[in-house]
Amino acid sequence: MGAAARQAGIRFGYLHVISNNLATHYPADLSNERRSDVLHRRAVLVDRIRTIITGRLTASPARTLRGT
Repeated sequence: MGAAARQAGIRFGYLHVISNNLATHYPADLSNERRSDVLHRRAVLVDRIRTIITGRLTASPARTLRGT
């Protein structure tokens, strides 16, 4: 993402996705994160995130938080 931001001429921080899966049982957790079904679902989500970010970067001019 940093390289894409640089190519687009916009500033880049980073996206940190945090998952709180300690409070409740979920089908995917740290104990099974390498299973093929978990890896597949993660890849699908990463693709969705990439699509959303790419769409946002290409849909409108880069703007700062102050709207300039």
